[in-house]
Amino acid sequence: MTEHRSLPLHSLNHVSRETRDVDRLRDFYITVLGFRPAVRPNFSFKGHWLLLPHGYYLEDETWHLTKEGRPPGGALLMHIIQKDEQENLPEGPINTDSSYPDRPKAILRGHHLAFRTERMDDVEKILTERGIQFGKSIVPNTSVRQFFFFDPDTEMSKGPIRSLCPLKEIPTLSVGIIGGSLTGLTAALSLERLGVDCRVYERARESKRRGGGGIGVQDVTREDVDEALLPMRVQEEIDRNGRMIRQIPVPMWSAYWQDIDDLLLRNVKEDKVEYMHELIGLNQLENGKVELEFKSGEKREHDAVLACDGGASLVRDLMFPEHLMRFSGYVAWRGTVKTGSLSQSIMRHFCSEFSRNTLSFKISGRQHAVIYYLPPGDIINWIVYLPESEEKYVHRKEAASGMTKDATDEEIQQFLSQVKEVFSQSSLPDIIQSTDKPYKNMIYDSEPLPHLHKGKVLLMGDAAHYSTPHLVKGSNMAIQDGYWISEILERLLSHPHLSREEGLIERWFRIFEERRKRTTEDTVKLGKTRQGLMKEQKEDWDLNCTAKEFTDMAGDERANEE
Repeated sequence: MTEHRSLPLHSLNHVSRETRDVDRLRDFYITVLGFRPAVRPNFSFKGHWLLLPHGYYLEDETWHLTKEGRPPGGALLMHIIQKDEQENLPEGPINTDSSYPDRPKAILRGHHLAFRTERMDDVEKILTERGIQFGKSIVPNTSVRQFFFFDPDTEMSKGPIRSLCPLKEIPTLSVGIIGGSLTGLTAALSLERLGVDCRVYERARESKRRGGGGIGVQDVTREDVDEALLPMRVQEEIDRNGRMIRQIPVPMWSAYWQDIDDLLLRNVKEDKVEYMHELIGLNQLENGKVELEFKSGEKREHDAVLACDGGASLVRDLMFPEHLMRFSGYVAWRGTVKTGSLSQSIMRHFCSEFSRNTLSFKISGRQHAVIYYLPPGDIINWIVYLPESEEKYVHRKEAASGMTKDATDEEIQQFLSQVKEVFSQSSLPDIIQSTDKPYKNMIYDSEPLPHLHKGKVLLMGDAAHYSTPHLVKGSNMAIQDGYWISEILERLLSHPHLSREEGLIERWFRIFEERRKRTTEDTVKLGKTRQGLMKEQKEDWDLNCTAKEFTDMAGDERANEE
């Protein structure tokens, strides 16, 4: 028996149901199974497109995330199609025992499963080798080819059964990702699931990637890192005298930055990350490619480039050379300490002040601290924000050289003196004094950019929306960007008519930018509110916005009422 190759399928594209009453079937899937309506092209026949919950629905040509969250690989699309009475195909999937290579219209309207492939030429050869009849068509107003054929499923009591198997062609994209941290790795991981050819370029040596402190992770960004998380169920804000300002439920988890980075890296294909590749320039070429130039002299070309190179982004500097970063005038002192290393008296004081599974803010005017436990639950993570000097605007290179600094013994003693003065009744001074090697971050942010993309280069993560870290949102936004970029592309690839008026990559980047814009602006605004920099503010940031305003700007479900 001759062995033949199998078809190079990528993924399921959609499921189609043919019916005489499209509205009744639509209402059933929406009201009983919880599907959502999606925008449908103007076909010559009646029908509806639906999406499962937990994914994306399209509104005003923009895909939006539902509150239920994001499943792996995106949402399932269902096409409900008006039955074509002229073709006289039987109800349900039971048709005939042969395909209709000369009747593509009938095949388009029948019950079917639709799959996607990147290699349509190979598909045609394999179907021919196997002697399988097929029909062909091109999606209107696109160059996307479709093949139609039937599987040989048979049920003896009912006679031959045909299941329609259309194949949609998806383009092969080459994407270069600058930066191998949270955003870059998440983007690479999620795009790989779509079959996109990704290459991550990281300037550091692999051995120097260790580092990072505690981070907060929100529900929509925990898909691939769940095993490294510790739940935080409540957010509480307390003034320096112990008065509870606000206490609200939060869907958040804590984690070590390094654990999250390790998990993402473990899931990305080994050969996709290249270390010691420091970018020095890029050019958008006449052939439609983007050329990357590295310090070693090496050059690479890609169809698109995602700039995930952090707050002091070189790519952002190349795109917007006049853009300045703002030193906030604040520093963040950080550290971790194991509970087992603390005396019983210190732990009793600490536990009476701060609860487990809680994200705690300790407030004192324009100075505040953030405290929470890290996995596995016996490590205290603390951050103290203190004003140091006046704000100023600087170029990227100046900011990059001083973002994280090792503290001298003298600086640590001065810091401890400030903490004892500001939080005199708190256990914080004892916790900090028990910490080995505290360090400090100079706090920068960046005003929202006029655009996040130019041509086929897109800024993501901190490169796109660098904000002060007072919201425990920076890492979440960085990871979320990596998921969003693939989910938007998946929708565009599934529905080529959405990108027919402009290039696929330009439309892809434009939708991402539109989606990210409001969250970015609100996050920068709320960061400044917490820092006491907005006009006509009172001295204490907690008196400057209501819980509802906080929720609206934070963009999550942290608070719904006072």
